[in-house]
Amino acid sequence: NGLVKNPGTYALLNSKYSLYDLLNDSGGVLENAALNGIKIQRINTSKKIIEEVFNESDSLGVKMEMEPQKEFLEFGVDVVSLFKTSGKDMKYNVVLKNGDIILVPKIDNTIEIIGEVEQPTVIAYENGLSTIKAIERAGGFKESARKRGAFVVYQNGNTKSTKKILFWNFWPKLEPGAKVVVPKKLPNSNKASLAEIIGLTSTLATLTVMIRSL
Repeated sequence: NGLVKNPGTYALLNSKYSLYDLLNDSGGVLENAALNGIKIQRINTSKKIIEEVFNESDSLGVKMEMEPQKEFLEFGVDVVSLFKTSGKDMKYNVVLKNGDIILVPKIDNTIEIIGEVEQPTVIAYENGLSTIKAIERAGGFKESARKRGAFVVYQNGNTKSTKKILFWNFWPKLEPGAKVVVPKKLPNSNKASLAEIIGLTSTLATLTVMIRSL
């Protein structure tokens, strides 16, 4: 699907039929296609297995919480390197499976910033634009933001997270069409509230008085 000369349904001609073969058989990508945004949707075969396991646990009287399972799994491919190596390097090529969907989007020169920022927004991509600068253009972090948890979702579906080494945060690099996501801080169950601290202090003081009076 998308910006190829001949979109449609294609047969897997052999057991090694690959993404490179399919892109060539479809006539190639159009001029305004985003090579770095091409991704593959693959049927999530584990979905049925996981659901069966949970259904079995219910029948045994064991309650388990199940996260919603996706119908498809998405992953990106370095198509620029794929074409440079003519599909011969399997580090960049992918052997296709029945039901795979190849999505070829058009060039997107924007960056989307969402999550725990002051003003979620979309800005134009420019050379040298960093993740932290993009967040600053969205008004910066909210107090509720988990700064070190910020990550980038690229146009092809791949993600990269922020890494911390010693005292420095190393933010993911941006590419056109990427999305910057700033998650919310998780509640700290080990952190006592002010009221709890006051109550605990009062209790200890009372116990001290009782012990001394014995």
